[in-house]
Amino acid sequence: MSFKGKAKVEKKSFVRDLYVGFANVEVSAINPTRAEISKMLGTEKENDERDEILYLDKDTDGNTRLSLKFWLRDEETDKYFIQSIMVSNIDRLSKDGKKVQIVNNTCQTTWVPLKVDESGNVTKEVDEALIPEWFLEFSDDKTKEVLGKKKYRKAVKGEEELVKLLRSWISMQWKDIETDVMLDTKKLFKENLKELKEMVGSELFTKKFVILTGVETNEEDSTKKYQKVFSKAYLPSGFMVYIKAGNKMSTPYTQKEWKKFTDEVSGQYGFNCFHKLKPLEIYSEKEDPVSSNTAKPVAIPQNNEY
Repeated sequence: MSFKGKAKVEKKSFVRDLYVGFANVEVSAINPTRAEISKMLGTEKENDERDEILYLDKDTDGNTRLSLKFWLRDEETDKYFIQSIMVSNIDRLSKDGKKVQIVNNTCQTTWVPLKVDESGNVTKEVDEALIPEWFLEFSDDKTKEVLGKKKYRKAVKGEEELVKLLRSWISMQWKDIETDVMLDTKKLFKENLKELKEMVGSELFTKKFVILTGVETNEEDSTKKYQKVFSKAYLPSGFMVYIKAGNKMSTPYTQKEWKKFTDEVSGQYGFNCFHKLKPLEIYSEKEDPVSSNTAKPVAIPQNNEY
């Protein structure tokens, strides 16, 4: 007996069906090449003549910007979701230009006023006297003793969403004085993602976390639907137990974190698309109040094209 021919490769699923609800995910790739995507999905081609994916470009004002695509795999369904975060090489300023967002080396952000000169003009310098203590200091939870100082710098546009994901994904003792996690923006905007990519698959430094997915309907054409992942907050992996039990949080800590999360989702700048605070399920157009009731076939383009 002989065995000849090519082995059949089982194809994994990039999200084609649309989903809503919570999924417990791991980061499988960051800004993968077409070949890396094909390998993940089991769709390798000998000659893929498509252009390579462009992640780095410039905005209309000439600022360098980088589109970060985190490929998130839900082990339970073996589905991939993509969290897209756009970061631009420009300070994140308030609408009136009087405040700037800053980020510290424990992946936290806050807003602080800029200094005003003698003529009353707003400068580019941060008013350090108005930065909250919690943002600048490591302290003991019980005694409140200051254990050390945190580093900080101005945040770039989009960095808030990025560090929220990193803080959920990276397994770190965030209150330890030796913690020092801060992105090098010079490398970032040269598309040097070596350090980030090296974290993918690390059992020591990374962990699973819970995402909330939803579906956005195009305002001009209700037949066009887009898979979305909420980018302003995540939950620890262990919360899936409580979510599957009907969102019954059993401790003061889980209740506090759940309220914080749901407040973000329902807030003014929350998750403005159809979603459910339930375990992951396939999207039903009939349940979505903004969907068209037309019987014509529904085209489902993906906003996360690869």
